[in-house]
Amino acid sequence: MVGECLTKILFFPQNNYFLEVLNRQNKFFAAKAAYQKAYEQILAKATTETDIYTCFQLLADLLSQVNDQHNMVYTTFDKMTAADSKDSEKLAAFKKGVAYQIYPDYVGDLDKLAMELGQKKEAAIEGIYQTDYQANGDMEIGVVKVKNGENLNLVVLETQSPIWSKGEIMGQLKPYPNASNKFFAAVGLPDSKQMLLYREVVENGNFAALGLSKDSTKVYFSDEAFPDTTYMLITLADDIQYIKIGSFKSFYPTLKEAEDFYKTLSGKLTASNLIIDLRSNGGGGDRNSNILWKFLKKNYKKKNVYVLTNSSTASNAEQFALRLKSFKNSTILGQTTSGTLAYELGNESKLPSGYFNTFLTFKGFKKYIPYEGIGVKPAVILDNETDWVEQVQRMIEGK
Repeated sequence: MVGECLTKILFFPQNNYFLEVLNRQNKFFAAKAAYQKAYEQILAKATTETDIYTCFQLLADLLSQVNDQHNMVYTTFDKMTAADSKDSEKLAAFKKGVAYQIYPDYVGDLDKLAMELGQKKEAAIEGIYQTDYQANGDMEIGVVKVKNGENLNLVVLETQSPIWSKGEIMGQLKPYPNASNKFFAAVGLPDSKQMLLYREVVENGNFAALGLSKDSTKVYFSDEAFPDTTYMLITLADDIQYIKIGSFKSFYPTLKEAEDFYKTLSGKLTASNLIIDLRSNGGGGDRNSNILWKFLKKNYKKKNVYVLTNSSTASNAEQFALRLKSFKNSTILGQTTSGTLAYELGNESKLPSGYFNTFLTFKGFKKYIPYEGIGVKPAVILDNETDWVEQVQRMIEGK
């Protein structure tokens, strides 16, 4: 029964998990009452007849009540891959399954909706966005406010994808409190149709995480540099060097790649001005980042360090950026980070209905709680219309 996913949500391996999180955030008594009220309101909307899509949205509403950005929920159904979508038998089987059929259709005139959304300005959240998933077919997606509400629906306006149909509602964006461009996104992924709750930033016509944009030809300089390379060292000028640190994953093979890269820095990284690029570094663990930290602490504590961050800089990478602020001459530049740094991701749990899995945190870091859901703000906001590394290099040379 789908309703079970809500009636039993408080009973994970750790009883009253969410209330424990609130307690760690030192807002227990006030937040407990607010959470319990929200829980009861959400629970009242669910019955054993509640469809899977609606149940997922209600679960997302509940999880968004707790300021713990690592929490995750997603559907357990088989997901489609780009390779499978080209196999006629696998595609036919997928279309008979639950994952293909759970999405509701938009009620209204799609042509009229497309015309109205096409007139929205680039800076507006509402509008028409394109995907560029060449392996699974391009799509046009309309982002429109839900009637009489603050949430926004993602509606398929046009599609070449074999797994999405015109008019399907892919999911919703649920606004963060007091943040105009940050959302809880409860959305079916364009390339697999798996429903996932994640955190999204929409800025200047671009979805930072999902990869949707109003202008697919436009370069967004806040995006990750050198996307095909995780670690890189470049000498930009006589006394300016650049390193890209794309991940702090603490398991092999990424950890081995990191260890090998960090070894190469000794004797090669000597400039007085160092740009450390943490854009789209989703984090990992100290097992990786501590190696780089020890090297920088020994060699760069009194030199000039410039740290690039964007809205997808998350978790251990955000913690690392804060650690670098202790250096005498360090500057964080770019965008505010994800705000996903006060907790560690725990074990996977299946909800009683069997339709959804969760990853919930098990450990918190009190000193990072003021940044949770907010992020690490840069000292200098960089212009997204020109190359960020070039901007920083000009700043250094201007000094």
